[in-house]
Amino acid sequence: MDYKFNEVREYSRAILLLRKVILISKLSILVSILTIGVSYYVVIADYFQPYDLTNSTIIEAMMDKDYQSINTNTFDILNKYNSGESKIKPSDFYAFLPGRYNATSVHVHGHLVPMGESIHTSHNNFTMYRYDFTYRVSISQFGVMIFSLIQVFLLSSFLYLHFSTKSKHENDFEDKIVGTYFDMLSHPLEERELSDVEKLKLTLRKFNAFRLALNNRYDNRPGYVINDEYDVQDLLRAILALNFEDVIKESAIPYYLGSNSRVDFLIRDQSIAIEVKKTRKELRDGKLADQIISDLHRYQAYSACKDIIFFVYDPDHFIQNPASLKKDIKSIKSEATLHFVIVPEV
Repeated sequence: MDYKFNEVREYSRAILLLRKVILISKLSILVSILTIGVSYYVVIADYFQPYDLTNSTIIEAMMDKDYQSINTNTFDILNKYNSGESKIKPSDFYAFLPGRYNATSVHVHGHLVPMGESIHTSHNNFTMYRYDFTYRVSISQFGVMIFSLIQVFLLSSFLYLHFSTKSKHENDFEDKIVGTYFDMLSHPLEERELSDVEKLKLTLRKFNAFRLALNNRYDNRPGYVINDEYDVQDLLRAILALNFEDVIKESAIPYYLGSNSRVDFLIRDQSIAIEVKKTRKELRDGKLADQIISDLHRYQAYSACKDIIFFVYDPDHFIQNPASLKKDIKSIKSEATLHFVIVPEV
């Protein structure tokens, strides 16, 4: 059941994450379309305003240093002609200036117009001129093209995410998985059925309590004495028979390095192997770990063991560092799932 729940949870989280990513992406694209559209309008807004010196784009363009330099030279020629210092007649003035962010362009046309009546001199007569300026703001075609391409790309991305949906069967299947996940979450965790391995581990953790109960007999009758590992196996075999029908004691496993080996218990229907250890003065942390590692190497060739439980009975607390021992054993790479139970727990 735990495996099924974990699998449904992982699939559901992946489905919900993908849906959230798609939703956030769609919202981000819409925000980008609106933001870019508004920003572009702000940049070209002066195109829709009067073309005079109240237009901010025209004012910014006329503040350009290159324009002011050309404008100064042009007026110098005009002033020299009007003052008679030069006979070079000025011509109409044209300027093409980039606007804000090159999204617009400012066209300046200075029309050369007479200032009044002609002036007569001893040599000839000439007319004084002045410039009558007109302005025009145009939108850059290149800017329009870039803006349009960006908007088309964003809009296409949004439409793709919105309409390229999965088939009805795929959506129904995903909805069913997500619904199953939330149904599982709606029940308290303790009400979910435990796996056979978890049930067995709970039973093993109560082993010492079971033995102590056997020793509390009527009229001080003898209890069950555990002197060695075989006594642990005998009592454990009786306990396992209460919950499992197909319990095989000392099941043979394939040859390992030329020697025949056996696992203490094999629950064949559930593919669970149990290896029993009882600590003593000569069998503590280091030697116990060596034995377990040796046993584990032998079990690698036994495909019937999908879960291996190392059950260590330590009534006299010879194990000094249970947490470190568990960590070392679980760090061993194995095709089977390793479990480590020490009883009684400190």
